Amino acid sequence: MATRLVAEDWMFSHPTLNGSVLAVDLYLNNGQHARLDVIPWLDLVSGSPDQFPEIIITAESNGEDFHGHNSHHRWLARPPRRHCEWSKVELDEKLVSQINAKLSQSISDCFNQPAA
Repeated sequence: MATRLVAEDWMFSHPTLNGSVLAVDLYLNNGQHARLDVIPWLDLVSGSPDQFPEIIITAESNGEDFHGHNSHHRWLARPPRRHCEWSKVELDEKLVSQINAKLSQSISDCFNQPAA
């Protein structure tokens, strides 16, 4: 059975939404630093209920370096292909709520911008 890692602390990168990616620095219970990227993939026109974020964690295993060449991407939600590796990191409910709030605010901001 694989050991679960827990995100004990986190900090949103600035700017919070860099392009279309929400980036979060994670500090795991094994003392390691990791990176969580949320790619919204939202279809704002059709509002399809099938659209939900792709959530990726980088550098979660021993010996991997977040900034190095040996880091791997692991998916928490919606992997692009069946062979992609799933993450072992558990996210705190507070972090998930904060991510959802920031994505909702981003969508709201898109609709409230004046036409060019």
